[in-house]
Amino acid sequence: MAISGRKAKFLLAFVIITLFYTLLYSNVDSATNMQDIVINEVAWMGTAASTSDEWIELHNTTDQAVDLAGWTLRSTTDISPNFTFNITSCNNLLIAPHGYFLLERTDDATVNDIAADCIYTGNLSNSGESLSLEDSSHNVIDTANGDGGPWPAGDNTTKSSMERIDPLAPDSDTNWATNNGVDRNGLDANNNPINGTPRARNSVSAPPPAMGQGDINHDGQIDMIDARLCLQIALGFTAANAGQQIACDVTGDGQVTRADAQKIAQFAIGQIGSLAALDTGALALILPALLLTLIGLIRIKRSSTPKWPSKFPFAAVNPTGGLTTGTIVKLSLAQKGIGSSTVKIAASKLVLGNANNVTIAASNVSLGSETIDIPSPLFDVGQ
Repeated sequence: MAISGRKAKFLLAFVIITLFYTLLYSNVDSATNMQDIVINEVAWMGTAASTSDEWIELHNTTDQAVDLAGWTLRSTTDISPNFTFNITSCNNLLIAPHGYFLLERTDDATVNDIAADCIYTGNLSNSGESLSLEDSSHNVIDTANGDGGPWPAGDNTTKSSMERIDPLAPDSDTNWATNNGVDRNGLDANNNPINGTPRARNSVSAPPPAMGQGDINHDGQIDMIDARLCLQIALGFTAANAGQQIACDVTGDGQVTRADAQKIAQFAIGQIGSLAALDTGALALILPALLLTLIGLIRIKRSSTPKWPSKFPFAAVNPTGGLTTGTIVKLSLAQKGIGSSTVKIAASKLVLGNANNVTIAASNVSLGSETIDIPSPLFDVGQ
């Protein structure tokens, strides 16, 4: 049965969207080991705005996102709180790689300027409790104050949270300390600074180890997994720690963007030789190369008159090995000012006319001196 053009376009769009989200979430893990997810910070004393404004923070110590659906966080002292992670009480059930997850008691005003991932009920005793984090199969993944007794850290007078010192070390009294009152994050219900670091690195924790440029997952190599992680960070699907932010910012503009992900991808496949600076042979490094499913190629034959479609896909790649017969040249929409340009293929160089007046030297070009009119700022030239 024949499929109409409209239906075909719809199916193509569906396939592309499915592939895109598969790429983004393909590193979600549901199986975990001890301390893959840790109880990282406990505000058992509440905040200066209210002693009832308690909150708890979890931290993912792995390179994989983890689905918390069906997990439980409970007190083994008096079974309060006794919270099961579910879509009714949570805005989000995924904890990103090396990310933080915030649970607020009763309502979302506890940390007024940071949205809670989940809202739980049940108070924490100021005299101390033992907390247990368990996965959906009731395996204990981590504890806080697991040996019982008074809380090992935190201050009820200054309303300073109890912070884990080393997220990779087991729960013990010596691995907890009180927020230092200097490194803080978030505002309480009265919009005053919280003496804690909800959804941020703890004040008492050492900074994450420095990562090499482009090596987002810190495995000693730069590959498409790093490009994917960087894209997830750029699109806001994944929270990044300080080390990942630095490793991903290969363009050096102080932020993580899709251009960083593209550059890492180009380096991973050998299209550019260095992450330190732009490859001088690249014609375009702007649009996201990870969306290659949307890229099409248009070739101009020397021996025939080119026929141009009304719309062009976007591309962003560069020629390698010099400009010779058969070379494909692609310019992205970022080459502004070209408009209805003229491409002149001469004996010694290829010239892009109009505002940019870009010249690409290539001494071994022998395509004659014909002129081809380009009715779009995006084109390919090839034999």
